[in-house]
Amino acid sequence: MPLRSAEVPSLLEIPSGCSFHPRCPQFEDGLCDGAVPQLTQIRTGQSAACHVVARDGVPEKRPVDEPR
Repeated sequence: MPLRSAEVPSLLEIPSGCSFHPRCPQFEDGLCDGAVPQLTQIRTGQSAACHVVARDGVPEKRPVDEPR
């Protein structure tokens, strides 16, 4: 999945909500920038701190150049 932005946020101005939302391809306005996601077990031995993954599960893998 392509990044929304390759720019890493400043440590002096950490974004609200999930700190990865400015560059995350799964970003949803009002969800990802609203609250810090909780760490959630998604599979045995695997956890993620992501609102979208917690709600929808792990997205299927696609080739990098395949459109969404």
